[in-house]
Amino acid sequence: MLGITGIKRVYFSLMIFSWSLMLYLSFRAQLFTLSRHHKSFTIELAGNIMLLVFIISLFLFFKVAIGRKKTQSFMDLLWNNFITGTVVLCCFLCLNMFVLLVADKHLQQNPFLLNLTHQVNITLGLIFITKSFFVFKRMILYQKSGKLDKQWTIFEYIILFSAATVLINIPLFETLHFTIIGVFAIFSLYFSFNLKWIAYLNFKQKWRAIILLFLSLAIIALFVEQIVVTSINNGRILSIDFAQKLYFPIIIGFVIIYGASSLLVTLFNLPTSSVFEQKFSEVLIFQRLNETLKTGEDEKAIADIILDGSITTVFARSGWVEIFNDQNRERGFHTRNINNEQLNTIYDVLKANDLRPEKNIVYIKNVRKINGSDKLPEKVKSILTLPLQTYNNSIGIIGLTKNVGDGFDKEIIEVLKTYIWQGSVAIENARLLQAAIANERYKEELKIAQEFQKRLLPESLIDNEKIEIASFAKSTKEVGGDYFDVLHVDENKIAIIIADVSGHGTKAAFHMAQMKGIFQGLAQLDISPREFMLRANTALAQCLEKKSFITASLFLVDFSRAKITFCRAGHCPTLYFKNEDKSVNYFDNKGLGLGIIRNESFKKYVENNVIDFAKGDILFLYTDGIIEGADSAGEEYGYDRLKLLLERNYSLHPTILMEKTLEDLYKFSGTKNLRDDHTLLIIKFK
Repeated sequence: MLGITGIKRVYFSLMIFSWSLMLYLSFRAQLFTLSRHHKSFTIELAGNIMLLVFIISLFLFFKVAIGRKKTQSFMDLLWNNFITGTVVLCCFLCLNMFVLLVADKHLQQNPFLLNLTHQVNITLGLIFITKSFFVFKRMILYQKSGKLDKQWTIFEYIILFSAATVLINIPLFETLHFTIIGVFAIFSLYFSFNLKWIAYLNFKQKWRAIILLFLSLAIIALFVEQIVVTSINNGRILSIDFAQKLYFPIIIGFVIIYGASSLLVTLFNLPTSSVFEQKFSEVLIFQRLNETLKTGEDEKAIADIILDGSITTVFARSGWVEIFNDQNRERGFHTRNINNEQLNTIYDVLKANDLRPEKNIVYIKNVRKINGSDKLPEKVKSILTLPLQTYNNSIGIIGLTKNVGDGFDKEIIEVLKTYIWQGSVAIENARLLQAAIANERYKEELKIAQEFQKRLLPESLIDNEKIEIASFAKSTKEVGGDYFDVLHVDENKIAIIIADVSGHGTKAAFHMAQMKGIFQGLAQLDISPREFMLRANTALAQCLEKKSFITASLFLVDFSRAKITFCRAGHCPTLYFKNEDKSVNYFDNKGLGLGIIRNESFKKYVENNVIDFAKGDILFLYTDGIIEGADSAGEEYGYDRLKLLLERNYSLHPTILMEKTLEDLYKFSGTKNLRDDHTLLIIKFK
């Protein structure tokens, strides 16, 4: 069996042989035409056959060379493709410069020299265009679906079939050819919508991609202009002409359309790059913070993470973290771009205005409007301070400044509150860990963990003219791993999540905190539930213990379209009541828990699902502690009892329905102390 290298050598040898023979037959056909004043059908047919062999072998060579190459970054693909374009362009320029400088005017008009120059030029152009075709294929099939893969395979076969038209001498500008080219242009536009790869480039990479795409398209345009002009002006003396074959405009058209689409979309995505990078950095920062909960970092390391993460998140000019200990306050424990003198001045101004940053959030939109502002540094235009607190215990202050007025948006302050709360817990846990080694303060640690988990779950849920919500969560131990949340995405959309971490106790609670951080970071990106699960799985793969996993279901409710898009990652099947026909059913959709598979193959196990909802419909969400609640004989409550309960009580308000469900569950089990954490989240659409 030939390996990839062997297959490439076979195709390359076939390319050289067929091109050389085609060029020889082209000269023979020219000589026959010039001497006898008519074309030789046999020689021309043989030349076209060699041309077909060359096109197919070139096509298959790059299909193997690029398609089976180990995974490269998008920038590496574009750069390597541009280098190829530069090399063939240099060859093109050298050849044509040689003809212009060395040959006299009479020789320049020699039909054999014209034929040779044209054949070499178009071969160089076709090499670069074919490689660009397969580079763009790699980008189009990024995160491909089965449907897209099949469509592309069909597209490749059709293009190869079009190469067979080189055997038919029909003028290129016939109506039939224009029609076929138009159809392929539509296919090319269809594939040009597959530009997911652009979203994963940062700002700098997008600029590089724009430059490389532009230069590559310019090189192609130069080849096309030179080849087409030569073909039109000298068509009658070119017995075998690539440019007059249908394959040539089809593959060039696709490369130009996709290249131009990629260039424009990348250009238009530049303004949003910083937002995406910021959101992604927030997810990584949350992940780093949660890692400290497991690794037991000391206070200094955690304070550095909090400060650097906060400055990065809000693009602050300067910042500081002040940590309190049991005896005294240490000002300026950690600072960035601000000295102790400036920090003391800020504290003096806050005190003069009766502001207490150790107790409350302080946001001064315009420092020039408060007393003592003339003492502040010139570049400080707005100030934000947040207390570091856990379990009614103030442990410090974090402060941030900007050189613009009203520099901190409400949304970013909310993100900071969650972020800093987790940082505060990390600091407190570090302290408790040190104290526990010496004083065995395990109970105090559990109290902190309980308060931490309580804060992670939403204090209040959205309950407006569109929906009614009721929720309940109980852990079997002091802390647990069940999680749910409801967030506004925009004025017409909300995101609902319910999740269950494998295991129980403190470890499960810590993993639940990681899930919340990821949800908070990704929910604002307005991505599909499936894409959310893919990114969440990637993030969790970096921090979740190998034996741990998280099951989850995410629902994106669009009130403007009355549709729910959802994705299940191994969580319990969703129970849904449809008011139209008074039916109650479980959604039967696939899904695999987050962290079970930690590579690219995970995307095969999650999918988007879409349903319509109407007034009176009920979305009934729960964790496995509900259905696995067992009686004294070991019989579980089960799916059927839960479904029957909803069928009998769907007319009740969600709060009453929740109480009815718990009452029935506890009555069946004979106890309220179930063996697993159990959570309910009931949403009724008005």
